[in-house]
Amino acid sequence: MAYRGGPGNVDGPVEITGRATFRKRVTYLEGALDLSSVSDAIPWSGGHVFLDQNGGARVITLPTATSAAEGNDLTGWYIEVSIAYEGSNNCTIVRGDTSNDFLTGMVATHTQDNLTGVTIGSHVITFVSGQSVIGDYAKIVCYSADANNTYFVAHCLSST
Repeated sequence: MAYRGGPGNVDGPVEITGRATFRKRVTYLEGALDLSSVSDAIPWSGGHVFLDQNGGARVITLPTATSAAEGNDLTGWYIEVSIAYEGSNNCTIVRGDTSNDFLTGMVATHTQDNLTGVTIGSHVITFVSGQSVIGDYAKIVCYSADANNTYFVAHCLSST
């Protein structure tokens, strides 16, 4: 069965003989990551970004489809984000088009201490300053996109 998709995808069968090793793209983020352009975002699909809250506020901007073709390329795109170094700054994941994109989901958290290290509200995921700990996590998937709207769902885990 062939998969038809965007850049980096194969349209037709793939045969691998011998051994193959597939590695995930891993990045320790020391600044903002603007993935609002679909062409810039595609290579990041399946990647894992690690955040340092102590080095400053980090913002990851999600991609926005602006055509039917980009919507096709973006559907199925996903990224994982974790706290690698906790600290005194909020780190956020935001939608690229604040008027037409949607970012919703859920957070599984241990609320015994009444703290939540990860929140989702107003289409923004926030790793909360002073409450997030190493390993707090979000996985964001684009489940639908077209020329007018891009939809993301997130599954987050917070240890506090």
